[in-house]
Amino acid sequence: MANTIQKLIYYFSAVAPVCITFSLVWIIQGKGIVLPVILVSTSLMVVVLFSVAFRYGYKNIAPTTIRVTDISTDDLWLLGYVFSYLLPLANMVIDEWNLFILAGISLTIGVVIPFINCAIPHPLLFFRGYHFYNLTTENGISSYILISKKKIRNKKEIKLVGRIFEFLLIEK
Repeated sequence: MANTIQKLIYYFSAVAPVCITFSLVWIIQGKGIVLPVILVSTSLMVVVLFSVAFRYGYKNIAPTTIRVTDISTDDLWLLGYVFSYLLPLANMVIDEWNLFILAGISLTIGVVIPFINCAIPHPLLFFRGYHFYNLTTENGISSYILISKKKIRNKKEIKLVGRIFEFLLIEK
């Protein structure tokens, strides 16, 4: 199971596209280049750290047998991510929007998310060919998120998983 630093990297790398869009808007509005360079550099660093941590975790995570009672797809969340990634662009159309307030809200959400006892799908994994599924197991827990490269059509296809976080699993 991942440690706290890996969990923070997981969540903050999911926010990297918002920071890049925010930087683009900042440059287009002519507000300078220092903040965008810092944000883009930090975003790229976190994405690289995520890729390394994910690869390491996948290779070293212990497989566990699981008994699934129900499974459903969970790829629709991607629309929410796309909307949130494009949200800073609204500042270019709506003059009342303040990018600092938007950044403050994003920072607050970023601080709270790692302490919430749930898992969220990761957009970078989606672009690497992974799909996300909601699982219900024999023990009654119905909030597991399963990451898999396969398109699963039957709950019996899932035999071995690795636990990334408390409610985030990956098919082995």
